[in-house]
Amino acid sequence: MTTKLVKKKPQPQKNKANPKSVKALKFTLAFLVAAFAFMLYAQSIGFDFAYDDVGVIKENKLVHKGFGGISTLMKTDRLYGFDGNRTPEYRPTSLVLFAVVWQFFPNSPAAAHFVNVLLFALTCYLLFMLLFQLFSNLGSEYSHLKLLFPFICSMFYAAHPIHTEVVDNIKSCDEILTFLFAVLSGIFLLKFAIKNVIVNLIFGSIFYFLSILSKESGISFLLVLPLMIFVFTKSDLKKMMMISGALILVTGLFFFIRSQVIDSTILKLAPALTENVLVGTNSFIEQRVTALFFILKYIYLLLFPYQLSYDYSFAESTILSFSSPLALLTIAAIGGIAIYSFIKIPKRSILAFGILFFLLTLAPVSNIFLLIASTMAERFMYIPSFGFCIALAFILIKITKSESIKNKFNTISEFFKTYSMVLTVSLVIVMLFAIRTYSRSQVWHDDFALYSNDVNVVGKSARAHYNYATSLLFTKYPKEKNQEEKNKLNDMAIVEFTKAVNIQNTYSDAYFNLAMAYEKKTDYQNALKNYEVILKLAPSAKARIYNAMGLVYKKAGQLQQSLNILDSAIYYNPKYPEPHNAKGFALVNIGRMNDAIEEYQMAIALNPQYSEAYKNLGSTYGNMKEFTKAMECFKKANEYDPNDPQAINYIGLTYKMLGDSVNGKMYMDKAMQMMQAAK
Repeated sequence: MTTKLVKKKPQPQKNKANPKSVKALKFTLAFLVAAFAFMLYAQSIGFDFAYDDVGVIKENKLVHKGFGGISTLMKTDRLYGFDGNRTPEYRPTSLVLFAVVWQFFPNSPAAAHFVNVLLFALTCYLLFMLLFQLFSNLGSEYSHLKLLFPFICSMFYAAHPIHTEVVDNIKSCDEILTFLFAVLSGIFLLKFAIKNVIVNLIFGSIFYFLSILSKESGISFLLVLPLMIFVFTKSDLKKMMMISGALILVTGLFFFIRSQVIDSTILKLAPALTENVLVGTNSFIEQRVTALFFILKYIYLLLFPYQLSYDYSFAESTILSFSSPLALLTIAAIGGIAIYSFIKIPKRSILAFGILFFLLTLAPVSNIFLLIASTMAERFMYIPSFGFCIALAFILIKITKSESIKNKFNTISEFFKTYSMVLTVSLVIVMLFAIRTYSRSQVWHDDFALYSNDVNVVGKSARAHYNYATSLLFTKYPKEKNQEEKNKLNDMAIVEFTKAVNIQNTYSDAYFNLAMAYEKKTDYQNALKNYEVILKLAPSAKARIYNAMGLVYKKAGQLQQSLNILDSAIYYNPKYPEPHNAKGFALVNIGRMNDAIEEYQMAIALNPQYSEAYKNLGSTYGNMKEFTKAMECFKKANEYDPNDPQAINYIGLTYKMLGDSVNGKMYMDKAMQMMQAAK
């Protein structure tokens, strides 16, 4: 009897990962990261414009043209559409995006916030995918971490509270786009390094170009991207040279285009002490040591992101003396971190890569190589913080010895079970970050919420007190109906402006608004006193200040003094229409109607769309019973400012004076409806 051998079907080996399962897990985990990032910031979709949104979207005339403004946005500097002043910044990508959003959703902060949140979630998704590719390409030592490391690192990044300024502030879409395009560039350059397909090099170069078009600090990826290829692949020198060469060519193209847009004289603009405390010292060494200390402060905020603020300007941040113990500690700490990373990077250390990613992407805004407009800012951490997350994830995996766990898994439950220890610890960190992110995000609801909160965090900052006072005086005060409450708000603004000038006694804008607050209080003596201070601080603004003083003298009933001061304003700037309008108003009050008419006409000649001057000229003609001329002026005022109910009401009154009661009633009713709607 012979025994028949039965061929058994091969059984799946335990702990053997199915490639299809790994691929499904990759997309599932990446989606979880993106969904978490989106939900964490979803509340911001209901927020208003805030902080720097004014210049780039809320009041940017080119953005408001939608598609029609894009060609000009591509040929002008960042704030050209805001006030016409030139700035040494060429960042068209975010402005073009804002124009597109405005085309479909005009004056909608919700739409712009939604775009920010969506782009942030997409960035987190792509960061996971990039890390997955990087770890998939490593040897057996780390390749088994191709799901674990990307998941932990990208979750840390999505949850970190220091990103609230960027995601919640529409203006900072430039930061989001810079990193988003850099990550896409990294994905394609990595594909080129592995597969040697030239189209990937082309796409990688294009996305790098879009990154630096979004913000100039994206130039740091000129070093970071080749460094990434070096650490995570075994590319030969030829391929590394091709990648670096392509990025250098793109960088050269960017600077050529930028030079055609940015006037070379703009580069001479220096940062102001109000925003960058480093301007307050002439010592190169102390400037740089203090700048290094700010790197330590950034690291502290990354580790303990509790006391966050939109502002770290004068005098919240102070200059370090080179001989101080803190300065020596700073040099030792930053120097030690840098030396460690430079020693370890030739060995393709992931920790060293994380450190160098942090330092290199921070370099353009660190004030070490070039003084910039700001001392420090949380938005500057949006990209460098990814290096911190890499280092944190790496250290955590090492501490928990998770890199030694090489069990295979095919489902998400098996994944979480396999790495339960490190994922539990990571989840605790993520939840702590998320709770702080959610609460901090609420502060960015609008200007007043932000300024009233952060003035208590950075009490030594002149600008923080100034911004809070400004929001009290120009946002809260006009909306308040109760006169007693209005007076309280005005008094609070005076206190805050006073704090600002006590911290920085050269703060001319604070003195100007302080004078305006005293003017509202009818304390004309203190108003004039503050205007006189500005005359000494900012002699180039004499025309504007004399005009303001002329208005104060008029309100105080000192009409001749008002006329004399307004003449001074005209003397210092003959092309300034405001003092002519103010002078006309004063002349009316002393009965010199014909002289007043001449001044109003002069104001209109200097500014043909000066609706206020047309309205005042019409009133003067009306007082002189010349109703036909008055009507012409009021209609011009309405043409140039159709939202002014007073001009519409004057049209109605003039129609009545001309005997047309039907039109008179129609216009007066319309004015009344507009005033009621405004309430």
